[in-house]
Amino acid sequence: MTDVNRRAGVRHTRKEVIHIEISAASHDQLDIGEVVSCATQDVSGAGLQIIMDRELPEGAILDLCVELEGIPRKFFLTAEVRWNRAEDDGVKIGFLLFDGEQTDIETWRGIFP
Repeated sequence: MTDVNRRAGVRHTRKEVIHIEISAASHDQLDIGEVVSCATQDVSGAGLQIIMDRELPEGAILDLCVELEGIPRKFFLTAEVRWNRAEDDGVKIGFLLFDGEQTDIETWRGIFP
């Protein structure tokens, strides 16, 4: 099974611009407070697949602030970068979302079951 097909849960295709704020990181290669603009490929209750212009360190644990167009709120989530794959139009990156009391994971999973 490839990394792309390991995600549990239903994938919802959403091709829109999102902004991810790196509010905490487990790797020194990332700048705290940096806002990364990217586009979703698909989302689910368990993860995200995005496309952006650079790789993120695999294994990095990030606190994400995600804004989705058409949903009037921010989602504070914790995720691990699981994989990077170079494509013609950028780098696809897979995130695994974590459970956490200080996150909006339950609300997120209510929207993306």
